[in-house]
Amino acid sequence: MPGTQLRPTFEQIKKFYPMNQLPEVVNNQICKTAIIQTYAPGETVFERGQDNDYIYYLLEGKVSLDAGILKPEIVHQDTSRSSFTLSSKQPHTVTATTLTDSQLLRLPVSIYRNISKTIDHLQRDKHEGIELSEDVSDYEIYNTFIDALQREELELPIMPDLALKIRRAVDDPDSDSQAISSIIQLDPALTMRFIDAANSPAFAGKARVNSCHDAVTRLGRKTTRQMAMSFILGNIFKTDAKILNKYMHDLWIHSTRVAAISYILAKKTPGLDPDTAMLCGIIHDIGTIPVASAARHYPQLFQQPALLQKAIENLRGEVGAMTLRQWHFDEELVHATLNAENWLYNNEAEVNYTDLIIVAQLHTFIGTPKMNEMPPLDLIPAFHKVAGGNLTPDDSFSIIEEAKGEIEAVAQMLRS
Repeated sequence: MPGTQLRPTFEQIKKFYPMNQLPEVVNNQICKTAIIQTYAPGETVFERGQDNDYIYYLLEGKVSLDAGILKPEIVHQDTSRSSFTLSSKQPHTVTATTLTDSQLLRLPVSIYRNISKTIDHLQRDKHEGIELSEDVSDYEIYNTFIDALQREELELPIMPDLALKIRRAVDDPDSDSQAISSIIQLDPALTMRFIDAANSPAFAGKARVNSCHDAVTRLGRKTTRQMAMSFILGNIFKTDAKILNKYMHDLWIHSTRVAAISYILAKKTPGLDPDTAMLCGIIHDIGTIPVASAARHYPQLFQQPALLQKAIENLRGEVGAMTLRQWHFDEELVHATLNAENWLYNNEAEVNYTDLIIVAQLHTFIGTPKMNEMPPLDLIPAFHKVAGGNLTPDDSFSIIEEAKGEIEAVAQMLRS
């Protein structure tokens, strides 16, 4: 029978593949699920055909692996073979027997599979810039996009004039609430949205405000600035092209939900501003818009949704960054747009808006088929930085569930 059971250290875990490909913060979580077991010589670790929900690595000693066909394979602790699992398949395809006093690392097979999925994402995200997979690189749209990007001729969204005026007014230290509200009032619909926002549960005071000036005063300059951008940029998601209507609508719904969840998570994350987080959620996929708009000239793409999605995945980060830099957005928001789908993004500095957007996006996938394609939350480096780095997946789900009403209210405020 197996002897002593111990928890492994980070140094022990990182000897093995694929854990040696993962960031330290992720391996620290894996340490909490793994066990080191000691075995005497001649003990069976697992048998061929057995399905015991664990995979094993050799930490110390010597093990025989017998497939029942050829001469057994002997695995020593000092060989490169010991860096890999003794048997990764379930049921096991070999019988493992210890030949000496041995220590084995035992890991739940569910964790191993999640790690493998995480590594798949890491390998896909290692490229820099824009790369095209061989199976699609011959399509004309790809070459057109690449040429346009290289010549900076891709038609990027233009910052709406009203958004520029409001931003300049808010950033002008000599302007007051009256000056800012007078610009907002150039658009009656925008004026009503500001009044509604100031009276919403997130910002409401004791008395209801009925004027744009009072709404701006209650919200404050910074919130007014970020909220104006969030409200006005919603118009960029609209299109006259019928072929794009559903796609843009779905993108807008996704963006507003990411914005709302980002707003809630930022309130629990020291160092991040909820209103900036909301704006970041709105713009995190802004690069999708010019890519999809250009694709309307290639109807065959819309007949092959997987191909269109591949084009967007390859291009949206870089195009989004180009767009935001053209609009003179802060570099931290540009960085979030570049890395919004880089699930294994691992910035060792303090938590930032990129971390927040990654975690918020993953929460929007909960309960959808998309979640099955994603690495688990606790294997995401960003997850261990949001909310002070003290969340478990259950804690995170509880926060989102408890704030469901507020999340929906913020999303509806953005969509109205």
